[in-house]
Amino acid sequence: ESRVSEPIIPPFLLQQTSFMAPVLASFLCQAAYLGGFVITPILLISVFDLSISLAALFMLTRTLSLTLASPLGGRMAQRWGERKVVLVGLVIQALGLFVVGLGAYAVDLTWVAVGLVLQGVGHGFTLPPLTTVISYCVPSALYGTASGISRLATQIGASLGLSLFGALLLMENESFGLAEIFYLGAGITLLGLIPAVAVVEKGR
Repeated sequence: ESRVSEPIIPPFLLQQTSFMAPVLASFLCQAAYLGGFVITPILLISVFDLSISLAALFMLTRTLSLTLASPLGGRMAQRWGERKVVLVGLVIQALGLFVVGLGAYAVDLTWVAVGLVLQGVGHGFTLPPLTTVISYCVPSALYGTASGISRLATQIGASLGLSLFGALLLMENESFGLAEIFYLGAGITLLGLIPAVAVVEKGR
């Protein structure tokens, strides 16, 4: 890419902290979120003996909380700054994954419900500010390219999360079960705090 006059991905973008920070944060956030997404129905069906229909309805708690939290996250970012909202969102998502893990360990459906709501809220708080940051940290002529790179990284993160959590599920044993998989998801989400600290806020 550095040898051509018009590279598909300008190398300087990959060296620009203000761009790579939100991209990496999105990558880790999405990996944990989608990994938890594929494991949760298995938890509800195999541990709590819910039917497929009831498990699907139960999963709506996460979807609805995400839907409600996303516009709120955007408004909060305008008021308090993108970085703060992203950090708070990542912590809430990590807490949600951890709480679902507690519910799996204690076989308590209430904890699972609370954890799913927290995951949706945290994810909803995190993604809108990250998208906004990417839109103004690059020249306007490169916004389409930057948006494409960000979306690709997010999709790779989602695929990695699905693959990793699915593989861990197949390796499930007495020392590493469903609860531990959710704890790992919480840890992956918290890793997103490292690049998120470097997120540059608009007008700052």
